[in-house]
Amino acid sequence: MVLDTIASPNLRVICDLANYVGPENASVDAQRRLWDKVGSWYGDKIVAVHFKGQAFAPDGGLLHTSLEDSLTDYAGAFAMLRQLPQDALPVLREEAVPARAASDIAFMRGFFA
Repeated sequence: MVLDTIASPNLRVICDLANYVGPENASVDAQRRLWDKVGSWYGDKIVAVHFKGQAFAPDGGLLHTSLEDSLTDYAGAFAMLRQLPQDALPVLREEAVPARAASDIAFMRGFFA
């Protein structure tokens, strides 16, 4: 709604994939439907992608995890991102841990093989 109301070519989206996922839609099937919506809502307005690992405690509270242990369906999200017209999207990594940089990079590159 904000993008449509402002209708400015200067207003763009940083797509924070994990922020779309909550305890109520953490299943892969629910997320695949979600990624379809995100792609149709924002599509060519996405200028960067934000990554973080997350899971949920039994009470629904947020838990921070590695990317590999995240409940975020990054395979489905990457499938959506590959459909966008952008040639490249910068990646913003939240809670980056230098000791895990190599595994983070390998994890993300795994979706481009």
